[in-house]
Amino acid sequence: MPISYEVFMRHAEKVTKNATKINPTRPVLAGVFHHEDGSLVVTDSHRLYKAFGTHHNKDLGSVITPKGKVIQDRYPQVDRLMPFIDPQQEIVFEVNELLQAADILYHTGMVAREKVDIDFKDKTVAFIFAGVMMGSYTLSKPFKEPFSLNALYLLETMKLFKAAKCETVKVNFYGRNRPLLIEDETGDLKALILPIRRY
Repeated sequence: MPISYEVFMRHAEKVTKNATKINPTRPVLAGVFHHEDGSLVVTDSHRLYKAFGTHHNKDLGSVITPKGKVIQDRYPQVDRLMPFIDPQQEIVFEVNELLQAADILYHTGMVAREKVDIDFKDKTVAFIFAGVMMGSYTLSKPFKEPFSLNALYLLETMKLFKAAKCETVKVNFYGRNRPLLIEDETGDLKALILPIRRY
């Protein structure tokens, strides 16, 4: 069952708020694009959420903020950011597993008062501060290559899938410097997260 409009917009608000901070000259990113195909799209240029079959026909082609204000501007063509090639690796994880890993490491990092970037290597996800591992989490399945993500982006993404009542997600890995694509069992809800280039 597709995520509800209200739930998507509630989680999209976290993305739009971040977008206005990092892209102050692009006010259109304060809104959610109501695509002609019936999908919703929101991005802050570091992550992107897309949900199919969630909005009403009267909103087609509109850019609307999570608070309901219409933005009279053209939304960027973000559909081309979605990968159309086969991933190097596909892994199915339980939502609770990735949510717990991101939650633990994000809050560990916040104690160190740092922006929390986390490193994935094999089955281990870790937060490293000043060369010292401050916290780690062991996943049930390994990744083939090491890569890094913003812990908050992963945490908020997994909260989105949790709110959509997803039990599992498929993680599509395209390489350490390519966006990570996370999607639900049906492909109706997708999230892209840009990696942090450290490797």
